[in-house]
Amino acid sequence: MSKTGRCFTCHKVIALDKSLFDHGPETEKAKQLDLSSRLSTCSIFTGAVRFDSSEVFSSVQFDSANSGLDSYMTVMARLLDIIASDSTAAEHPLCQSCADRLMDCLDQNLLRAEEECREYRRILDKLETADEQLSTSRLENELINLQQEEDSLKEELAYVEQLGKDIDMQIEKEQENVELIIEREKELWRTYRDYRRKVLDLDLEIQGTKNHLSHSTILLNKLIRSNVFDLTFHIWHSGQFGTINGFRLGHLPNHNVDWSEVNAALGQTVLLLYSLLKKVGLDLKGYQLVPFGSYSYIRSLRDGKELRLFTEGGAKFTWHPKFDQAIVAFVDCLHQLEEHIRLRVGGDYNLPYRMQDDKIEDGGIDYSVKTHLNSEERWTKAMKCMLTNLKWALAWVASLG
Repeated sequence: MSKTGRCFTCHKVIALDKSLFDHGPETEKAKQLDLSSRLSTCSIFTGAVRFDSSEVFSSVQFDSANSGLDSYMTVMARLLDIIASDSTAAEHPLCQSCADRLMDCLDQNLLRAEEECREYRRILDKLETADEQLSTSRLENELINLQQEEDSLKEELAYVEQLGKDIDMQIEKEQENVELIIEREKELWRTYRDYRRKVLDLDLEIQGTKNHLSHSTILLNKLIRSNVFDLTFHIWHSGQFGTINGFRLGHLPNHNVDWSEVNAALGQTVLLLYSLLKKVGLDLKGYQLVPFGSYSYIRSLRDGKELRLFTEGGAKFTWHPKFDQAIVAFVDCLHQLEEHIRLRVGGDYNLPYRMQDDKIEDGGIDYSVKTHLNSEERWTKAMKCMLTNLKWALAWVASLG
């Protein structure tokens, strides 16, 4: 029964010859004659298939005198050692096709090795012939030239080495300069960063200033176009009442206006007329306005009396003689301002409601500014007309710029 294995290269199943495993005494005698006839003078060479000049070849000699089982086993052991040796080109076992390819490869390697040997032999023969032709003097001259060239190269090498050292020193100096330049560059960048930040801050500040200036200019133009007196002293009306800065100037039966509010309104009218007179530079004849809030009064320059333009009359509308004198004096002061405006204009200038002594005319009807023998409705109407005249005077003074 034959045993099987696998080819190491292609892994194909192969049958191993039983003679490789049959070493009995019956077979030894039959093999003796065959071995003695075929291997009497055989030399088996082992070694690497790659033919290299460093490889060593070994030979196993068989003699016909060595026969029997010991001789056969020795040969087989040696063959197996050769096959399993690390110096062989292929692993075993191999199939027939792989073995044929291996043999072809070995034959090609052998041919190349033989060709290389022949080439080496030709070169060696040529060198041996050339050596014989060279003369001693020529060799000496060549030696001298080579020595001179060697000295020259040594000098050049020394010069190059010194030059290299000088260059290295120069490189070190330049490297130090480069480091200084880099540090200086960093410092300059830091300085630039600080200045750039300051520039940005200044730009923001300038932009903020421009915005503030623009806003201030708008407000200034608005103020220039605005009537300061009109903004400060807002004269309007609320039903039958004339008002100044929200204070009602008048008294009606069905509208209980306290005299403290009337006093406050009269204080605002005195302050307004005082400001208008000061604006136009007019000095009153016979009177001097003294604005003092709800307790304002008019000083008579004829006798030095203080004509109080306020009263403590409570909620009822009653006669107040001193108050009547003061309100008549106030109408006279307003009439003097009207005359001054007429002179300044140079024409026929009149306030909306004609004023004469204690009377103010509206639609041909005279309304007295006194409380004596007067009704609340008519007195309130007179106060409303007086405030309207004061508003017109304010508008003319404001037009002067």
